[in-house]
Amino acid sequence: MSSKRTINSPIAKNLKKTKTRKHNKNNKNKINSNSNSNSKKKNQLNLILSPNFKLQNKTKIPQIKKYPKELIIKNFKKDHKLTEKEENILFNKLKNSILEITQNKAVSESLEELYRAVQILCSSQKSPKLYQMISNLIQKQKQNQFSQISTNSKNQFQFLQMITKIWRQHCKQMEQLHAVFLYLDQSYLTSNPETKSIWELGSELFLEIFLKNPGIRSKITQAMIEIIQQERQGNQNKRNLLCKSSQMLIQLNLYQDSFEKDFLQQSNDYFSTESKNILETNTITKYIEIVNKIFEQESNIICSCLNKNTEKQITMQIEQNFIKSKEIQILEKGFAELLNKNDQEVLKKLHFMFKRIGSLEVMRNEFRKIISANGKNIVENKNDISNRIKNILDFRDTIYEIIANSFEKDAVFEHYAQSAFEDFLNLDHDGISKQLTEYIDNILRNNQKEMKEDKINSTIDKVVEILKLNHAKDVFEAFYREKLSQRFLQKKIISNELEKSILLRVAYGMNAGAIKKFMVMFHDIETSQEITSLFQQTVRKISPELPRSSFQVLTQGHWTSTSELSVILPEQLAIQKEAFQKFYLSKHNGRKLVWQHQHSRCIVRASFKDSRKEFDVSLLQAVVLLLFNNSTFLTFKEISTLSGIQEEELKRTLMSLYLGKICLLKKTPTSRAIGPEDKFEFNMEFKHPLFRIKVGSLVVKKNQQKNKQIEQRIWQEREYQIDAAIVRVMKAERVLEHNALIERLQKQLKFPVEISSIKKRIEHLIERDYMERDPKNQMVYLYVA
Repeated sequence: MSSKRTINSPIAKNLKKTKTRKHNKNNKNKINSNSNSNSKKKNQLNLILSPNFKLQNKTKIPQIKKYPKELIIKNFKKDHKLTEKEENILFNKLKNSILEITQNKAVSESLEELYRAVQILCSSQKSPKLYQMISNLIQKQKQNQFSQISTNSKNQFQFLQMITKIWRQHCKQMEQLHAVFLYLDQSYLTSNPETKSIWELGSELFLEIFLKNPGIRSKITQAMIEIIQQERQGNQNKRNLLCKSSQMLIQLNLYQDSFEKDFLQQSNDYFSTESKNILETNTITKYIEIVNKIFEQESNIICSCLNKNTEKQITMQIEQNFIKSKEIQILEKGFAELLNKNDQEVLKKLHFMFKRIGSLEVMRNEFRKIISANGKNIVENKNDISNRIKNILDFRDTIYEIIANSFEKDAVFEHYAQSAFEDFLNLDHDGISKQLTEYIDNILRNNQKEMKEDKINSTIDKVVEILKLNHAKDVFEAFYREKLSQRFLQKKIISNELEKSILLRVAYGMNAGAIKKFMVMFHDIETSQEITSLFQQTVRKISPELPRSSFQVLTQGHWTSTSELSVILPEQLAIQKEAFQKFYLSKHNGRKLVWQHQHSRCIVRASFKDSRKEFDVSLLQAVVLLLFNNSTFLTFKEISTLSGIQEEELKRTLMSLYLGKICLLKKTPTSRAIGPEDKFEFNMEFKHPLFRIKVGSLVVKKNQQKNKQIEQRIWQEREYQIDAAIVRVMKAERVLEHNALIERLQKQLKFPVEISSIKKRIEHLIERDYMERDPKNQMVYLYVA
């Protein structure tokens, strides 16, 4: 064996013992050689003298050549020369030990003795012979084992079990051989790097004997794949064998080439077939459940037994076969059903599935389609038109709850949902706008006092989100002003501050002029309260016997307007009317009051045989009832003459008093229709558990007429805006093609309008000489200055 040592003189080669003699010159133990007295010492060498070397006083010291500081020299110990007998003894001892190890027997010699034998043989230049002996013995033993398993294995699983057992034994044997021949590995292999180590030699021989044949490798691979198939069916009896087999292939560097490639191909075919069968025979809920179970199962198999790198590829195969290639079928099979059932847990799993394959955009598009279809059904359902807004709000709550809980509050899903809502809400934009005002009106009337204010605000916020998506904001504005007027006039206001707060929220999209009109309404109510208070203080001093009353002075043009209603007021009410008119005009000279009696209400007290009641009635109902203080029976013709109420209005008033639950009048004959000579009398037998009773009015037909009037005003205002937009565009462009004009107008107008309506307004402006057609091209318009 060679070793590296650092010495300071070449004279010291192969000397076991050295002595130093005193040099006569300078009386020192070491002789120093200096190159130059004025320079620093660069190479200092110590001269070590042999005991047999005599140095005379006058002996001239030879010049010492310069050598590198580090020199490689051979070991001082000389190689031991073995006799042939000694050599045979040592080889036989090691051979027996190898046979014992490879036959899984206890080694008779101690490890120290075996190690020393290897060391002696290596020192005696017998390393190549020893290495060859080891190789021959291992090879012979493995060949014997291979013959045994080839004849004894009955099936592929038994073959796999036997070969994995032999491999484990082989690894243990190599560990023992490595310990015995460690000196050989460290000496012979160091100087012969092309030679394999004992462990590498054993692995190479095992591979060559057991797995060199492609048929054997295929047999192992198929057995392992069959075990995995059994695992997929729920049978885990052979998992331990699978783990050992996989480990063997990994250690032999055969895993990828001999197993993984075939396994991935087989798995892909299996997943492709299974995915079709499972999707065809199961619901979407069950399919998602099975797919997630497959992900877990495959991950468990791989993590337990196979190479971790295989998991990524298997996961990609599952994603491709079970999700990516069938994403449309999955969504069409049950996505809509899950949304309709509000199955948030399953939807969450579905979202995760599509997110992991990067197909959320496909899911979002289908999500939008389903919302649009469901919303269209709600809007076009004529059988439940009265609950349309409530159904839309409930549907919206469901969708956004799903987005929050199942779709990770994905902003893109919210955008798609909003777009879908905008589509179906504008299928009937005018009708939706009108119903939104009715829905808000029902919430804000004081018969909803049981609803807490925070609940009201929460509901209004949802309505506002729907309103933002509706294009007919002008319709909403007109009908909202009508409903607000009615709430004020009928005193159905919960609080002015709440009404103002809600108005500012629902005013989204309204122009400044519209909001100003609403603010005038609030100002009128507040001012009317002050005026009424001052009037009551004044009239009490003059005529304290007059009934208590309140008045509302409203700015014309900002409130709902109707034609003045003719009625002959009772004496006490007429006196109060004249008194208030004189009082108000004295405070506001130059103004004119127009009385709207159809909005007035009264409290009428009535005495019956056993009780007294108070009735909350309209002014017209009160006028009719008070007529019966002087007469027991009155015909329709007499009532009409005494009250001064228009015939149709009087009929509606009388019907509200003798039809329905609150029957204050009796009619003869009892038919529903009213004739001129039909008689009416006060119902003295009326009974009711309440003291104060509100009597309703027949206002359905009247409301329909009112709605038509509002719609006409809306369209008239739209016509003005269309005309103004056409003139504005043509004035800027001077010459414009028909389609370009239509496109520009649709962008500018803030309300939905049909192209046919725009064409009519264009023709109207041509007739009024604001524009004309190009004589050369009838599809081109020219602005007329």
